[in-house]
Amino acid sequence: MAYLDELLEKRRSGDPDPRDLALLLQALAELNSSEPGLRAEAERYGPVAVNFRVPGRAAATVRVAGGSIQASPGLDPRADLAVDVPEDLAREMVGGDPSGVLWRGVSTGAFRVEGDPSKLLALIPLFDAVRHRLGEASLFGKV
Repeated sequence: MAYLDELLEKRRSGDPDPRDLALLLQALAELNSSEPGLRAEAERYGPVAVNFRVPGRAAATVRVAGGSIQASPGLDPRADLAVDVPEDLAREMVGGDPSGVLWRGVSTGAFRVEGDPSKLLALIPLFDAVRHRLGEASLFGKV
């Protein structure tokens, strides 16, 4: 679990970087490949492609389709949604609570969303899996 390990290490450093948003999405995709429960959850959503942008700092895309999750740095011009994430909220997402920040960003209007925000909110359970896995790793010292 290379991406999860790297994300956990960055989280332990105490200074999450908004540029690591792509790493968070790649950790989600990595976890999907090894967790049958997450694959089953991913089958409920999509197909959807979401561009996440931290203006001036980072850009990454996550794609969910047929139980598969893929992530990559950069933007997909064919994405269904585009989400501008303020730098402070991107830092919080990378730092430990991606699902909570996702909910808060959409519900308070802190995220600028181009497209149907309900598709973005549908991804919360997937991000929650990363949060739980990182929390377990923090408790037990490994991913």
